[in-house]
Amino acid sequence: MASRGRWMETVAAALLAVPCAAAADLLRGRVLLDDVIPPSAPIAVKLLCNEETLAETTADPAGWFAIRSPGSRLEACRLTASAPGYEPDQVPLEKLPRDPAIGALVLQRSGKWNGYALSSTSLAVDAEARSHFETAVHAMRQGGQDGMARAEEGFALAVQAEPGFAEAWYQLGRMRLARQDAEGGREALERALEADSWYLSPYRPLLLLELGGERWQQAAELSARLLELSPYLADIRYYRGLAMLEMGNVAAAEREVQVIAEGPEAASFALLDHLRGLILERRGRVAEAHEAFRRYLDREPDGSAADEIRARLAVGEGR
Repeated sequence: MASRGRWMETVAAALLAVPCAAAADLLRGRVLLDDVIPPSAPIAVKLLCNEETLAETTADPAGWFAIRSPGSRLEACRLTASAPGYEPDQVPLEKLPRDPAIGALVLQRSGKWNGYALSSTSLAVDAEARSHFETAVHAMRQGGQDGMARAEEGFALAVQAEPGFAEAWYQLGRMRLARQDAEGGREALERALEADSWYLSPYRPLLLLELGGERWQQAAELSARLLELSPYLADIRYYRGLAMLEMGNVAAAEREVQVIAEGPEAASFALLDHLRGLILERRGRVAEAHEAFRRYLDREPDGSAADEIRARLAVGEGR
């Protein structure tokens, strides 16, 4: 196998070539991971034409791949990429970027909340910062107290080498939060957003910290920023509704309820009835509020708001 240096020279030499031209023997491109953490297994890349697999390969650790070209059969062909723990992606050959350095495919970690979570800063970090980051990831995967400590140290070294490395700040925040350092975690998450305000991953844990600290104004502002980037997140609208309600802006909380109710998650988002009940209670419509609370308990008897709702019902019913 060619060394990493030889591989990168090959890619650099191909930057001005059209990768899907009929005369080319190989298609070259790059697969990106939305959290930049090196995958635990190689990324599989396949070329399918009329749903038949004509060629397959694996990407190198940086996501670069080269695969046999189908010649002129572009319109019926596509490239796919997959890796354990990630949602697969695909791209028609006619839409493959002319520049192989541009990410043709992006794998998003399975189970993540909706939204694009790749930070552009991760693509420009220097070798030292990336080396510290990858060392930290390997330590994190080993687990245990020692592994987590070494991972945190590695992420800290990565941001020291590259202060604008948003993904490393985010992972550092996660490590700090895991050992109950709320202030340190909050600082790291804020630094991640300072480095890249378009990077979605830090928003949610930072928002939950603001809510937990009853910093309602900060929570409302942060959720508004996130909703500008990804407006169809029912849970973020729910959190914003809670913050607005705590700030006394009942009308704004009601608007969030309406947007959730009209959105794609309305039927599956049980916490909508929790927020409805709180608003109705604030409006003095206690009987209707209790009905909303009971609807929530019917759907999620062990949900995150269940204990609080049972306590409210008990007080309201004089128990």
